[in-house]
Amino acid sequence: VGATKTGMIACVLQNVAQAAATTLKDFSTADIIRLLLAVAKAKGKPMPAEDKATLFSEAAGMLGPMLHSLSTAEIIKVCLAVGNSSGTRDLLESAAAEAERRLPDMPAPQLLLLTHSLASLGGSHASMRRIVDCWLGMLDPRREAAPASLSADQVVKLGSILAPLLGDLSG
Repeated sequence: VGATKTGMIACVLQNVAQAAATTLKDFSTADIIRLLLAVAKAKGKPMPAEDKATLFSEAAGMLGPMLHSLSTAEIIKVCLAVGNSSGTRDLLESAAAEAERRLPDMPAPQLLLLTHSLASLGGSHASMRRIVDCWLGMLDPRREAAPASLSADQVVKLGSILAPLLGDLSG
């Protein structure tokens, strides 16, 4: 994944994605997630949409049924990888539903990443509304447990994620 932050890898990433799409069943779950992140976050020349869609579709077929067995960190990585990719809405919504079940035990930094990764669902989506409700509960100074501990940068990040969604959230 780190290598995709430079444009140099873009020239081979398409070939890697094409080959991986046909042999994805041989990959470990962690490797599938890493590959999706690499393709989603790659810099440089964009991969053809058809090749990306094929890979993501194959991955969705494999990851969807096993979301319940993934760690919370892996669920968030799946959401980060597929959040803005076309043809992955079903996987994103399934991952969001699985993440919702884990909200009560999710630390604030993970919840921040989850919020960011699911923002593409929009403020009117039920999962986003539940996540915002979770934030409201965590940040309430009157709650029994100490309010969520967020740095100033994290509070700003949360605000920047939620600001575009406010119109849908209030309706």
